[in-house]
Amino acid sequence: MYIKFISNDTAVVNLYSISDKNATHIANTEDFKVKFDKNGEGNFVFNEDGWGSSGIGKIKIYKDKIEVKIKIKQNQEYGSLYCIFGGKQNIIFDNHNSKEFKPSYNN
Repeated sequence: MYIKFISNDTAVVNLYSISDKNATHIANTEDFKVKFDKNGEGNFVFNEDGWGSSGIGKIKIYKDKIEVKIKIKQNQEYGSLYCIFGGKQNIIFDNHNSKEFKPSYNN
């Protein structure tokens, strides 16, 4: 996940998943904007992950992590083999005071 705040309540987000240790199949959304409410929550929609899957989701920002929930509609040809992650992931940030986050994953 890549997230960069462009204002106090809006960020540019990009989601990605690597399906194997050799990174031969990467699912990746195009950049999209998320507007966050006063509780640090924002909803989003993506139409393509590079493997034909789409979905909706919610991002919640905490002091030291970001929680991402995705409900995915998988491409029938590839199924869950190469698509972006679905369900919930917690992404821990070492530099949470920055406007640009670079995660270290902790599921």
